[in-house]
Amino acid sequence: MNFTAQKIDLKKLIRETKSYLKSDPDKLDRDYFDMNGLAGRMMERGDSYLEKRPATKWKTKLEPRPNHWDTKAKLETPLNTW
Repeated sequence: MNFTAQKIDLKKLIRETKSYLKSDPDKLDRDYFDMNGLAGRMMERGDSYLEKRPATKWKTKLEPRPNHWDTKAKLETPLNTW
């Protein structure tokens, strides 16, 4: 399995969200506030909050459990955490 982590320009994300709110839209766009799917939406729409270069890439081999097509795994990442 190949993974890619990409940095997000949080200052730009917050600035554009504030600008959206100040525009006083008739109906609020849930995409600005629903954090559950934020990363997927940014990738699908090509949002400018994503930096152009990936932060890091890595591979992990996943093996299905016996008599299964899928697997559950706890993955270690090479990402820096706070």
